[in-house]
This record gives sequence, structure tokens and C-alpha cells, in this order.
Amino acid sequence: MSKQGELQLAEIGRRLGSPSLTKDASIKLLKQLASLLPEVEQSSSASTIQALKPCMDALILPSILKHKDKDVRVLVATCLSEIMRIRAPDAPYNDDILQEIFQLIVSTFQGLDEVASPAFARRVSILDTVAKVKTCVLMLDLECDDLIHEMFTIFFAKVREDHPQNVFTAMRTIMALVLQESFEIPQPLLDQVLSNLLKDNRAVSAAAHNLAVAVVQSCAEKLETYIQRLLTSVMLEGKAPDSVLHGDYHDIIYEIYCCAPQMLLAVIPNLSQEILTDNVDVRLKAVDLLGRLFSFPGRHVAQEYRQLFSEFLKRFTDKAVEVRLAMVECSRKCLMANPMGPEASEILSALNERLLDFDDKVRMVVVKAICDLAKANFKWVPMDVMKHVADRLRDKKIFVRKDTLQNLTEVYATYCTKCYEGSAAPDQEFEWIPGKILRCCYDKDCKEFRPQGIEIVLTDELFHSELPVEERVKHWIAMFSNFDKNDKKALERVLSQKKRLQQEMQIFLSMRQKSKQEEDASELKKKIQASSKVIAASFVDSVKAEENLQKLFQMKDNNIFKALGLLLTPGTTFDQSRAARVDLLKRIGEKHPQHEFMRILATKCSFLLFGKEHVIAVLKEVKSLNAAGNKELVAASLSLLVEFSGLFPVLVDGAENDLLSLLREDGDDAVKEGVVHVLAKAGSSIRDRITDVGSSLDLTLENLCLEGSRKQAKYAVSAIAATTSDSGLKALSVLYGRLVDSLEDNNHLATKLQSLSCIAQNAMPVFETREDEIIRFVVRNLLRRNSVNLEEKKSNWESKSKETLLKIYGIKTLVKSFLPNKDAHLRQRLKGLCGVLLKLLQSGEIHEDVQSSEIDKAHLRLAAAKGVLRLSRKWDLQIPAQLFHLTVLTAQDPSVQVRRQFLLKANQYLREHALSNKYASTFALSAADSAKDVLTHSKRCLAEFVETSRREARLRQVSASVQVEGYLLPYHPEYVLVYLLHVLAHHPSFPASDEPPEDASVFEPFYRQLSFFLRALLQQETDGRGEVGKKDEVDNLPAILEIFRTIKRTEDATETPRTNNIHLLCDIGLVLAKDLGRKKSYSGAYPGEVPLPSMFYKAPDLADVSPKIDGSHLPACLTEDVFVHFHAAITTRLPQPSSPRGQKRAKRNIDESSSDEVAEDCQRNKADGTEEAVAQSREIENLGVSSKLAYGKKKTQQQKLTLEDNEIAKTLDDDSQEVTSKSDEFAKAHDDEADNLQEATSKSVMNEKLATKRKRGRPTKESRENQASDRKRALKDKGTGAPVRKQGRSKKNSKIGIQEGETLVHSPRSSEQKEHTVAEVPVQTSRSLSRKRGSSGSVGGQRTLLDIFQSDNNHTSISRDSVEQTRPEETVSGRKKELLQARRAAEPVSSPGGTPRRSAKKLSVKDVDKSPSWKNEEDREASEKLVGCRIRVWWPLDKRFYEGKVTSYDPTKQKHKVLYDDGDEETLRLVKERWELVVEISPAKKDLVAVAPSLLTSSSNQDANQDEHLKELEADEDNTSQIPPKASNGSTEDFQSQAVPGEATGADNVNKLGDVKGVSTAEGTSNTQANVNATSTLDDKESDDEPLNTWRSRRRKVH
Repeated sequence: MSKQGELQLAEIGRRLGSPSLTKDASIKLLKQLASLLPEVEQSSSASTIQALKPCMDALILPSILKHKDKDVRVLVATCLSEIMRIRAPDAPYNDDILQEIFQLIVSTFQGLDEVASPAFARRVSILDTVAKVKTCVLMLDLECDDLIHEMFTIFFAKVREDHPQNVFTAMRTIMALVLQESFEIPQPLLDQVLSNLLKDNRAVSAAAHNLAVAVVQSCAEKLETYIQRLLTSVMLEGKAPDSVLHGDYHDIIYEIYCCAPQMLLAVIPNLSQEILTDNVDVRLKAVDLLGRLFSFPGRHVAQEYRQLFSEFLKRFTDKAVEVRLAMVECSRKCLMANPMGPEASEILSALNERLLDFDDKVRMVVVKAICDLAKANFKWVPMDVMKHVADRLRDKKIFVRKDTLQNLTEVYATYCTKCYEGSAAPDQEFEWIPGKILRCCYDKDCKEFRPQGIEIVLTDELFHSELPVEERVKHWIAMFSNFDKNDKKALERVLSQKKRLQQEMQIFLSMRQKSKQEEDASELKKKIQASSKVIAASFVDSVKAEENLQKLFQMKDNNIFKALGLLLTPGTTFDQSRAARVDLLKRIGEKHPQHEFMRILATKCSFLLFGKEHVIAVLKEVKSLNAAGNKELVAASLSLLVEFSGLFPVLVDGAENDLLSLLREDGDDAVKEGVVHVLAKAGSSIRDRITDVGSSLDLTLENLCLEGSRKQAKYAVSAIAATTSDSGLKALSVLYGRLVDSLEDNNHLATKLQSLSCIAQNAMPVFETREDEIIRFVVRNLLRRNSVNLEEKKSNWESKSKETLLKIYGIKTLVKSFLPNKDAHLRQRLKGLCGVLLKLLQSGEIHEDVQSSEIDKAHLRLAAAKGVLRLSRKWDLQIPAQLFHLTVLTAQDPSVQVRRQFLLKANQYLREHALSNKYASTFALSAADSAKDVLTHSKRCLAEFVETSRREARLRQVSASVQVEGYLLPYHPEYVLVYLLHVLAHHPSFPASDEPPEDASVFEPFYRQLSFFLRALLQQETDGRGEVGKKDEVDNLPAILEIFRTIKRTEDATETPRTNNIHLLCDIGLVLAKDLGRKKSYSGAYPGEVPLPSMFYKAPDLADVSPKIDGSHLPACLTEDVFVHFHAAITTRLPQPSSPRGQKRAKRNIDESSSDEVAEDCQRNKADGTEEAVAQSREIENLGVSSKLAYGKKKTQQQKLTLEDNEIAKTLDDDSQEVTSKSDEFAKAHDDEADNLQEATSKSVMNEKLATKRKRGRPTKESRENQASDRKRALKDKGTGAPVRKQGRSKKNSKIGIQEGETLVHSPRSSEQKEHTVAEVPVQTSRSLSRKRGSSGSVGGQRTLLDIFQSDNNHTSISRDSVEQTRPEETVSGRKKELLQARRAAEPVSSPGGTPRRSAKKLSVKDVDKSPSWKNEEDREASEKLVGCRIRVWWPLDKRFYEGKVTSYDPTKQKHKVLYDDGDEETLRLVKERWELVVEISPAKKDLVAVAPSLLTSSSNQDANQDEHLKELEADEDNTSQIPPKASNGSTEDFQSQAVPGEATGADNVNKLGDVKGVSTAEGTSNTQANVNATSTLDDKESDDEPLNTWRSRRRKVH
């Protein structure tokens, strides 16, 4: 520095030290000093330092250093900062002075936010000097922690985005220096920096956040340890003692990751613990943090922390709804940020699964998230995910459906707009969305989804308002090409209600105009109210709409009504309609209460949805698409025009030239077909505009009728009638003559026949002129043609011959000639047509000389049956009874294709209410169908028919002016029984009445068909979706009984000898109705009369005095046991589940654990009486045990089944739930002993069934057909000509063969048992009860159905006495008795002819475990001795045993390895299985017998001794079995011991097969038992393809 400068510094220092210095003088001197000091360099000379000394001393004077004036303090701080710069690195003052100086400097930083202040530059200079010289380091040496914290606070508070860059840099430098040079960073200082990282905090400005980010980035290495320690402490311990930021650490982690991710390498993995914690709030914050981290742009956090990402995805299934909602939002952000990343597919997959979340809020936000992604970019979301979103339109929650509809509509509207703008290419994959929206019309729960609401969606929301008509039409064509028949039907419903509103609105406006001219408005007011009601029906809220219409009528502004009239005009353009609607709403005003109503009304009145401009645009698009060769879209375009022109033909007005030009072009036949179809629909509206081209058009249409396709001909005839003024009579007359004259040339014969049938429907007077020639040609020429490909013998259903196809067309022509579109009148030729159809139904051809294949005959039978259905739609009363019978019996046609298609057609007509309800008997005739799909479809159709017809009958009953039961009954589904009985009575296989059959099995199919129909009526086997489908009680049993009884009092009007058949069927129906309705509560006798159709029934002759009581016409062969047998046969015929062989090992552990759980549940129920009552009664109901328990015990409604019980109940077949006890229909005793026995039986059966159902299933070895043939062959080999003896049946017969029924259903036998006997649990029942002695009409103590009906008619009660039967083993004692018991335990369960044991005792779980089938503990101890033995393992799902050899035993796992005879091998825990040991009794005999395992644990000598004992016991047992038990009426015979004439009795068989000397013969035992077992197996596994053979096979069990 110069000498002059040094002198100035010394002078200024001297003057500043003056005590009388004023403020202004001080400021002046300080400014001079501040201007000189920057010129002084560091490390100056001693003279300069000496000259500076007075200034240094003067500046620290209290009067200067602590001056109160801000300007003085700023100048002092400026000078001091420069002095510290000059003297650096030496401290110019002592520590105390330095602290005061730093306080002054920090205080000057408070004004850094005053950018416009004159002192701002000096403050910036101070900041710059401190940063450059690093004087802030002295503050650390002086331990000015509070002052540093204050400085940091000032920096973050005063920093601004408009600050010069050097200010921001200086602040960052100072703060970074302090942090870097700190030996230990104080927690408050760290909190200060981290808190300013939280930009979401309102107290943190953007500049402060940027400053904190800059500081962290500058000190990342220094701060890493402190930040990791802080965050780890908070995350693991839940708190940080010295920090106040423990609640915001998730945000801190994210902000640090944004600026310095390397600092968090040891922190982020700890988040996996947080998302697994039980604290929901912590999981929420962790999920939100991870979502932000994974969505961070430019980084792949999910790939860096793969395990953490996997745990993150698992939170989609978090138990807390809040967490799942947060996951959806985080996933949306992730996909928005990185839609094409490697983890995007996993996130989308997880989102897709959440569409089925059980919480409705989650489902709703998932739908919105996916749709938002699709709107952002359609390529981001796969189409299958979008279709899963559309499935939420059927969500159980209405608001989820609404939200899904709105989101899907927005997606489609965005797609259309982007296509128009060019930002997205048209894609057919998105055109399915409108179809899904239209299907919402079928939703009955949500009123906004009705056609009234969907129309508004299609008009206002499906396309954005700025989209032009041409672009809309392209999408209309594309979406219509994706419509199926349901979508088109929904669109038709929308358009139909729109047309109805427009027509009624025009009437409404005209009536308002008349109201101004007429004074008497009372009548007009009624008309207006009626019109308002019709219009209001087109609104979602019809009540509110009707009120608004009344208010609209009273409005005085005529401009409103003019606007509505303009909107109703079809000629109004699209832009005019939009402008008119906008003007109308402006006049109403947005705040007007009717604004929303008027907006909807204006939309419905307008043609904004589809107008004339749309039609012209479609025709232009057809030309361009046809030129491009896109046939699919061309067909869709013309179909779209047909759809709209059919309801709004006026829209085609003005487009006739384009239509005719398309018709004249030699293009695709599909184009001509579509154009002609449009002309047929809208020809009347353009009739006047095409007069100049009428002749050429008629010629073109006539050519199509002669040489076009059948569809072209059909539409061309209608087009001729529509486009001519005389309804086409003149033109059709000319065409008719040409058609008839050209029939013989056989060219285009199919087209000509179609044209003739259409002429008959449109112009009957023209058709009648030459009708005889057509009938003659069809009947005598066409139907008598032979099939040319008869020698090929094709079996394919589609391989019908050309001649057969022409015959079908001829039949259709004749049928349609009796179904004109208008002015139909009865003609005499209908009787002749019925005769032709009758002949075709009988033989498949018009004459027996006509040669054709079976496929051709089947097609003709189907065509004839469909023809009768069509005729019945208009001439039902003229259809003869015989023709009706044959038509309905088509449901039992030999061809399954005929049955299937006939069923579909009948169901279609019934659903459309175009056919008499009597044809619903078709469904009942399908009850014995061998095709499973036909049977299932019949059941579903019948349930739907019952529900629909019952609902409509109720509506008729409510609206009927005369409440007459007889008048309303024909509309109920129960009345179909009147026709069903008549059809069954005339069935070709019904036995003749003059020779009562001895074999009751001939009645089984009729029992089955009646049961099929009555079940639908009485038990309501519906899908439960409708009102009637809900399990509400229908009081229909009295009506059903009265129908049967009324028919019994009449005669057959068609064939009198068939009257007995009808009466017999009525008695069977009464048995069934009483049985099925035994649990129903009904009001009593039917109050009215049952009217019967005179075509089928007539009054009886006066001479007929035969009794008409219930059961009077039942033959002797139909007894109680037979009906139980029929019922069991029906239930067991249903297909049983079978498990694939490859799955049995996978199911082994589950089955074993399940069986243990069942046993534990049973033991627990036994201990708890209340739980036992609930569980047992519910499970008995599932198992079908109809017992006194259901009547005697009170039902506990509020107790629930365990999860295990529900699981077991679901495994049981619904249709086999009423098998085990069928006798409650016939017996109603109320004694306590019967209750106890019944309860014991129910539990016994239930325990066995539960245990069996828990086991695994085994695959079948052959198909069901092969099994049936094998079983029949086995029966033949065993000599089933002799009936199996019904051994030792008690004379006091039980009320019903419940044991027999149980054997059929629950104890099936395989045909492979012909050489073995089976050791099974002898499950007994409680039906060992005696009937009332001395009953009339009973033979041998057995009570017939007639006795029961007579007692029921006489209102007599039947008592039930328990009978103690004699046990054969009671006559044996000692060791013989024990061996006999063991032998009996090894015998099969009692068959229909088996000897019943004692009255059933309660079978506990303990008893079950000790039974031979499950092996007791003593037998299991000999497991090692089973190695090398042959055993048979029971597979319950296949209902058979499989034989194999035990090859090894693992004592540690207690499992045996079994090698089956078919080569399969598996390891079993035999303790958990049902198995039998097979042992050879003697080498000289080939037969085997299964003996109790307890007999095999001893040595071979003992086995030999036991054989001898068994032989002796067999002799004792034979002698014992011949001891007659006590009889009720002195008779020793019962139903099961009666012998068929000409055959040996059961006793004779035993004597012939056994040893006379009393030695037990295994052959006799096994053969006799095998017959029984094979028969019962056939009943259980009945063949679907040969039902008649199965019915015959049951004879062995009935007789």
C-alpha cells in the first residue's frame, strides 16, 4: 500500500477513536475505511500493519462495535471482515473480541433478503469475504455452536431464488466448511440441514431446499456416517433421542436419495423390516417411500434392491386396506415414471390381481389406476388387463360398476380423440369397449345401467364433443364388427326406448299446442298425464321425470319447445342439434333445478347418437372399404345401417342414390345382401324418391329372388313389398308365377323355395292362387327323392345330403305358408301339413320306400319337430295330440344332435313367450338323457322356465280383475304336469294296461321324468339369481296334488285305453309330490278347480265306478322299496367325481390329514351336545338323511358350522342329498325310540360318508362304457339267472328298505369282486321297526302302497314298534362265537338281500376305528408281517378296490409300499386307508375270501386250526340262518324273500352251492355275494349310454 494510503488509514483510525464522534461522522469515516481496506493485501508490510493498528483498535471500541444503527453496524462488519482477511491466518483479536465480531457479522446476514436495500451489496461483500477467507472456521475454534446454528438458520430463511449466484455459492461454501471442519457435527445443526431438505414442508422455500441439497452434496462423505446413524436408529429403535426429525425420516431418505443416493446404501435395505412390521402407519410410510424410490426417473432402484422390490410387491396382499390402497397409488406412479422398465410387467400383474380384491375401495382405485395408464399411453397396458378391468362392470358393488363404466368410457373417448389427432393409430383391440358398455343394459341392480342411462353414455360420453361425424362413423363400424348377438340386442333395446320417447314427445308437444286453443282442458290433461308417464319411463328416475314433465308443460317460453321440436326433426344436422341443445340449456340456466333433466331430455330427443349424416358417412365408408377388400368391415357397416334403419327408417331418406348405386355394382354378394336388407327395412320411407328407377329396381330384386342366395331372396321379397305402393302385390304376383313355373328345372331350387315362403308371409292372397302346385311339388316330388350318397354311410352330423337339405327347405316353405306376417286365417290345408309332419316324425321320411341315411332321417325329424314348434306359435289349438306327443318326444330322439338342437329351439321359443307352456314338458323328457350336456342344459332350462313363468303368473294374479284360481292356474308352471302326464301315458315304452308287469323296473324311466319335473317345482332347483330363485316358500303342493287327483277323475280323450296309464302315472306323481313336499309348509287343500284341456281329457263314463283314491291304480310290483330303489337309482346315476391317477400322490397328505380332522371333529361334537346337534343336523342334511331328526329336534338357527364342516359339505353331490332315508314319506311315527334309532342311523351314515369322502380318488382303468360291459359280463359269468336269496329278512319288515337304499348309494361294489369277499363296516340303519299289525291288503306282513294310500285317505295313523331281531351268533358260544364274529366282520356289508343285524346302534368314531375296514390298533401292530401279502385298497371316488402286493414296510414312517396289479406303485400309511387282506383258503380252490386281520397275526398252524373252526361255524351258521324269525301276521315271507316263478329260491341256492355237511364253501359264498355286489355296482355306476339295460339289471334287486 502507498504511503498516502497508510497515512489515510492512520488518520481515519485516530478520528474513529474520538469519543465525541457523531453518527454521521462515524458513517463517513467508516465508508472511507471500507473503501481503503480492500486495497490492503494479505501479508502486507509492517508499516501498513502499523498504519492499520489505530483502525483495528477503533473498530472494537464499544461505541463502534455495539452501535445500534444498522448502517453503522453493516459498515463496521464490512471493515472487520476485511481486517480479518488482511490478518489471516493470524487472529487479529482475542477470543472474546472475536466472538463479538462474529455476532456482528452474523447479524448483518439478516438483511440478505432485502435485495433492494443500499446495504445489500455490503452484506454480500461480507458474505463473500467470510466464504473466501474461511473465517467461519474460527467460529468452530471458538466453539460458537449456537452462533453457527443461528447462521445456518439465517441462511435457510433468507435465501431467495432471485439472489445472485454468488450469494447462493457463498452460503453453500460457508455451511459446507463448517460441516467439513467440525470434529463432531452437532445434532441440531444436522437437523437444520435435513429439515430444509423436506420441500413438502410449508416452512421450507424452494431456495432453502436447493441450498440444503447443495450442502448435502458438498458434504456427502462427511454427513454419511451421521445420517446413517440417525436413520438406522429411528428405523430399528423407533426414535432418535437427540433429533426432532424422527417422524419425517421417510421423506428425508427420499430427499437424500435424490441428491446423494450413495449415502443410503446401508439404510435402504432396512426398509424391508418396516414393510413387514405390525404397525400399519409405519407400513404405509414405508410403502409410500419405496413407491417414490422405485418411480424415481433415470434410476433402477427395483433392480438394485431386488429383494426389497419383491417384498414391496407382496404388500399388494397386505391385510390392511390402507396399505393396499397405497400400493395401488405407488404402482401407478411407478408405471407412469417408467412404463417400459423391467419391473413394469410385475407391477401390472400385481395390479391385475387386485382387481379381484375383496375390498371394494381397492378394486375401484385399481380400475382408475389402470385406466389412467391406458389414457396416458395405450401401449402401456396389455389388452388382457383392460378386459379384466371391464369385468368389474359386473362387480357386486354398484358404485364399483359405475366407476368402471366411467373410466372405460373415458379410455375409449381418449382413444377416439387420439386417433383423430393422429397421435394414435386405429386399433381394433379397443373397439370391444362399447360392447361391454352396452351389456350393462342387462344389469338389473343398477338403475343407471338400464337402457335409459346407457343411451346418455353412448351419446355424450363415448365420443368427445369435438369429434366430427365422419370419425364417429369409423368407430361405430369398428365397434359394431365386434358386437355379438347380446350386444346387438342391447343396442336394439336402447334404440327402441329412444324411438318410443321421440314418438311420445311429438305427441306431447302437439297436445301442448292444442291446449292453447281449447278451453276445456280436462280431457287433454288426462292425455298429457298419460303421455308424461310414457315419456318418463325412458328416464332412469321415472317418478322425478314425470314431475319435471308436468313442470315443463307449464313453462311459458315457446323457444324451449321450438328447440325440442327442432331436435326431434330427423333432418336437423349434427351441428344444428348441438347448437339447439346448447341454446336450450342456456335459456334454462345452469342453476335452474330442471337443468339436468332438460339436458337429458334434449339428448334423448335429438339424433346426435345417429342421424342422417351418419347414414351418408357409413355408405361412403362402405365404398372405400369395399374397394380396399375389407369384407368384414363392409358387412359390419351394412349391418349397422340395418340396425338403425329398422327402427328409424326415416334416416335413410336422402341416401337412396348411394344405396342403389351399391346394388347395381357387380361387387360382392354380401354388399348386395346388406343393401337389400336395408331396403327391406327402410323401403317405405324412400318409396316416393325412387319412382323413376322403380322398374329397374324391381327387376334387380326379382333376379335376386330367382338366382341369388337364400338370404338375398328373403330380403328381396320384403324389399319389393316395402318399395311399392300396393305392398308389392302386383310385382310379387309376377315373381310368384315365374317361381312356380321354374320349380321343376331344379336350378337354384333352395333360393326359389325361400322366395316362395317369403311371398306367402308377405302376400298370402298371391300365394293362395297356386298353392296346390307348390304343395304337390314338395310332398310328391321333393320329399320322395332318394339320397344319392346313401352308400357312403357317413356318420358325421354335418354330412347330410343335398336332397335332404332341399327337403328341409321344402318343409320350411310349407310351414311358413301358414305363418303370414298379417291377416292370418285358419286354412283347411293345415291338417294335411300336420299329417306330413307326423309321418316325418315317425319314420324320418315321407314314405318307407324313400332311401336315405340315418343322418338324413335325423335331420328331417329335427326339421319336422321345429316346424311343429313354429306352427304352434300361431296355431297351437290346431295341432293334434298325437303330433304334439311326437314333437315333444323328439327330446328322446336316438340322435344326440337332434335332441340338443330341439331342446335349444324349444327353450328359445319359451323364453320369447312365443310358445305354449305345455312344450316345457320337453325338459322333463330329457331327464334320462345319456349326454351330460343335454341333461345339464335341460335342468337349467327347466329351472329358468319355472322361475320365469311363476313370476309372470304372479304378475297376472296381481293385475287380474277376477281372482279365480282355475283361471290363473294354466299360467303357472305346475299346469305343465297336465300335458306331461298325457305324453308319458302315450309313450311307446309304457307297459300295456291289460297285462300288469311283474318287473317294476319298466316304470323307472317314467318315475325319473316325473321326479325331474317335480323337483324343479317343489324344491326350486334354480340358480338363485331371480326373485323366485331365492329359497322362498311357494305354496304349490296343494295345486300339484289337486292336478293329479283331478286327472284321475277324467279319461283320456284321444285313446280311452290309455286312461289307466294316466291314472297310474298320477299315483306315481302323488307318491313323488308327497315325498318331495314333505318338508314344505302349505296352506291346505287347493281352493279352486283344475281346468283340463278338452283335447287331451274328457269326463268319465257314468258307468265307471272304480275308486279314485290315491294309489288305487298302482300295480302290485310298485311297493315302497321299489320307490326307494327308483330314488336311489336316480341319485346314483348322476356322474361321480373321479380323480386322475397322476394326482393321487399329491392329494395323499391332504386326504390323510383331512380324515384325522373329521375324526377329531366327531369326537368334539360327541363331547359337546349343543355343537353336536347343530353339526349333525346340518351334515345329515348335506348327506341326504331325511329323518325324524329333522322333525323332532329344534333347529338352532344362529349357530354356524365349522370351516371343516363346510368343506365336507361342499364335496358332496347336491343331487345325492336325499338318498339314505326315504321312508318319512310313508311313516310319521312320533315315539322317542324311533327318534333315537333314527339319530343313531343318521350319525352312523354320516360318519362313514365323511370318512370316505376324505379319502383320495383313484383313476378309472377303462371308460364307463367298458366298465358297464365288464360288469355285465361278470354277471353273466356268475350265472345271474337265479335270483340272490334275500336271507333272513325279518317278518316284521321295516317301513321301507332304507338299508337297501344305503347299499345302492353308499356301499358300491366293483365287478372285480367276483372272486373275493369284502371286509366292510356293516353300517346299520334305524329302520328296523315294525309296521302296524293286521294292516289290510298286506301280503306276508308287507304293506303295499295301496294300503298306505288308503290309510292316508282314511286319515289313520301308522304306529311304529321296534323289533328285536334274532342274531345268529347268539346260538354259538365260546371260541366258535369269536371266530364267527370275525368271519362276519369280513363279510360284505348287507346287500338288498342281506340279513339285517340287530337294530342299529349308534356308531361312534371309536367304533369306526375298530371296524375291519379301518383296522384296529391290534391289527396295525403286525404291519411288518404284511410284507409279501396281497391286499386290496379302496378308492372311494372310483367306488372300487384295487388289488396289489405289499413289497416293503418303512417302520420309521409307518408306511407300506404297495405294487398294484396294473403296475402302479405307491407308498401308503395303511392306518389311514381302507384296505382288505386277501388270503387263499385252499390251494385246491381258486376263490379267495377276505378274512379279519386279527386271524392272520398267528402262526400257520393257528391259521389251519382257524380254517377248521370256520368250516364248523359255517355249518352252524347255515343251520342258524334257517331258524325263522318272529313274524307279524303269522307269515314267514317278506318282500325281499319272494322268488321269481320258474327260478330257484335264495335258500335253494345256498343249499346247492354250500356243503351239505356244513363245510363252508368259499365258491358258494363268493358267487352268491358277487351277484349281489355286481348288481349293486351296476346301480351305482349306471351306464349313460344304455339306460334300458340298466333298468333291466335292477330286476335282481327288486324281485
